[in-house]
Amino acid sequence: MLMGNPLKATSPAALGWRVAAEWERHEATWLAWPHDSETWPHELNQLEAMYLEIIGHLQEGEKVRILVENERIQDQALRKLRERNIAQNISFHLIETDSPWIRDYGPVFLAGKGRKQALVNWRFNAWGRKYDSYQKDNQVPDALASELKLEQFQPGLVLEGGAIDVNGLGTCVTTESCLLNPNRNPALTREG
Repeated sequence: MLMGNPLKATSPAALGWRVAAEWERHEATWLAWPHDSETWPHELNQLEAMYLEIIGHLQEGEKVRILVENERIQDQALRKLRERNIAQNISFHLIETDSPWIRDYGPVFLAGKGRKQALVNWRFNAWGRKYDSYQKDNQVPDALASELKLEQFQPGLVLEGGAIDVNGLGTCVTTESCLLNPNRNPALTREG
């Protein structure tokens, strides 16, 4: 496990890991079942319907891994999926979340030689503390590393997964307004 300034630590790339490009073939899509009434006070039913549609399309060609708060929510989600005849390539993981937007707080998976995987565990603070509740989301990468028995790298930066784009060859693009924002990484500068 690596922690601290990522510029001083041995990088995952130096150890043979890489982040796959967005468009590369992948094994699974991770989702978190929506339940957050703070973010979605009146739209939760609509959001669930959209998730069901998305899962219906995804499960035709890849695994869909869904985080759920508890067994009751898992049973409800499973019932709704079965009502729509969506039943293949789906697995549930009992991991609590605050928000359904796992792309931002979930880990970035790394590919190694062979089929080996690891993950990067960025710190998450709910889009610069836009919301008070984010502690559960911030724990998701740790929980997944433990459950999946994957090595993890912790660069110590606050970053949302949706704020980066990678090409699979070592280039990562982000914006200063996100990464260098004082409400995320106040001590970080362009130079490091």
